[in-house]
Amino acid sequence: MFLVSFGVSLSSALDINRCEAAWRLLQKGSSLSSFWLIDVVYVCVCIGNIYEGNSTVKVGEPFSIVCRLSLAEAVHWQRNNVPIGRETKFENPRHSYNLDEREENNAVFARLSVSAAAPGHAGAYRCHPHHTQPHHLYVVADSSKLHANFDFQPYKVMDLAAQFHMHCNITDQTLANSKPEYKWYKDNELLKTTNKDGKPYLEVSGKNLRILKPSLDDIGNYWCHVYVNGTEQSKIMIEVIVKPYVKLTSQLTFIEGEELKIECAIQAKPTPAVMWKFEDIEYRESKDRVELRTSSAGIPNAMFVIKNTEKSDRGNYTCLAINTEPQVGITDQVTGSSVSYVRIKDKFAALWPFLGICVEVIVLCAIIFVYEKKRNKAELEESDTDQSPEQKNTPDHGKESVRQRK
Repeated sequence: MFLVSFGVSLSSALDINRCEAAWRLLQKGSSLSSFWLIDVVYVCVCIGNIYEGNSTVKVGEPFSIVCRLSLAEAVHWQRNNVPIGRETKFENPRHSYNLDEREENNAVFARLSVSAAAPGHAGAYRCHPHHTQPHHLYVVADSSKLHANFDFQPYKVMDLAAQFHMHCNITDQTLANSKPEYKWYKDNELLKTTNKDGKPYLEVSGKNLRILKPSLDDIGNYWCHVYVNGTEQSKIMIEVIVKPYVKLTSQLTFIEGEELKIECAIQAKPTPAVMWKFEDIEYRESKDRVELRTSSAGIPNAMFVIKNTEKSDRGNYTCLAINTEPQVGITDQVTGSSVSYVRIKDKFAALWPFLGICVEVIVLCAIIFVYEKKRNKAELEESDTDQSPEQKNTPDHGKESVRQRK
């Protein structure tokens, strides 16, 4: 406690803030002449800490905050700049505020207390609206009584290609036997089972939560709250992250000497780290003949490019997208992947079928020509052998008759 004498006007209220200001000036070695006035001299009690009490409290436990004021100040409790009075009520009486005051050592000590803390008690408290520094109270739930199906605490990894399931189990037997009620929240909002179109998109059944068709919008912080008789007893947070969804065309064909370009289609949030594998070789950045570019969706390294392909570029190409938020490295839980088999055709590959067709046509024409020639020769020979002997030895009587007429 420090005693500082300074003058104030009769019309002004003596407050702790002025005392604090005077004390700061004294600490700096400054003169207090600016504080002196001719009306009257008061003795102000400046106290190092205006507020005392709990700064953190668990749900269901009691807390109290004590505020020290000057005799000239009236007590006006506020929480987050909203007045608190004896008429402030809660559904549960144990959550109601208890207010009392006492005078001691030329100061007023105002006390605010609650028998059982609730999440709604968290906030910034003031006992006088002119106090610049409030007392902050944080209300936390006892998560030791709950356990969730984490993939690795506090994360649960969501796969966009399948239904997503979460649950929280009570580990405290006393709480489990108290007929608990479960409520699920996402980012401090009570979850609804239907979307904006009124269609069901999740199922809530006590300690179980199931998302039917997961999407990137479902990423966030989920809270499982447990209540008994309307009083919150415990809660636990599950941070939902996504396993990147990766898609490549299963088979691709390129011409030797032309540009090889493979784009990896990725759905992820936040933007994942992307790497590639060709057989057993990893590519995290551009090197040698390989260039990693940003995809059309704006994801860095999601496009694999080789400008001049060679026959040795044939093989399996794997695109891997890693969610780096949990910083657990490359694991199957946070890494999506897809494989594409690439064939490299010879640059004359289109010419060989054409030449083959031409050869087939030439051979076929030659066969037809030879066959027709032999067939015609055989027909001529057959026509000669088909004439009868009578036709060959018959005399030409017509010529003789013509001669006789002459």
